[in-house]
Amino acid sequence: MTRFANSGTQSPLLDKAEKIAAVVITLAVICFHLVTATSAGPLWRDEAAALGLATSPTLGEVWNNLQHEAFPILWPLLIREFSSLVGPMNDSAFRAHGKPPTMDMDEMLHAMDRPGEQHKLGSAPR
Repeated sequence: MTRFANSGTQSPLLDKAEKIAAVVITLAVICFHLVTATSAGPLWRDEAAALGLATSPTLGEVWNNLQHEAFPILWPLLIREFSSLVGPMNDSAFRAHGKPPTMDMDEMLHAMDRPGEQHKLGSAPR
């Protein structure tokens, strides 16, 4: 980083460039997510299996067939509740359900280098 010799503050030009770069990168990540969400094709086999298990008619059937599933019981239960809200055959809703965590990762990366922060992620506050 470029700093003025006497003041200890960052160059205004560099500060503006960093903000522009952060906005451009964030917009690129959002565009990549939108392209992926609209052209990803059908659900993958493991995703379809989890959805099939979660939308079984009864919770007893979910429990009895859990031995064939790669996920712990919490995941099929969450999918069951989500599918009761959006419908069991709504691929776009399930894809949109997975996007916020990855977009949060982009926000986390920006938060790691915000001026005025007292600590970096993964370390104790001062």
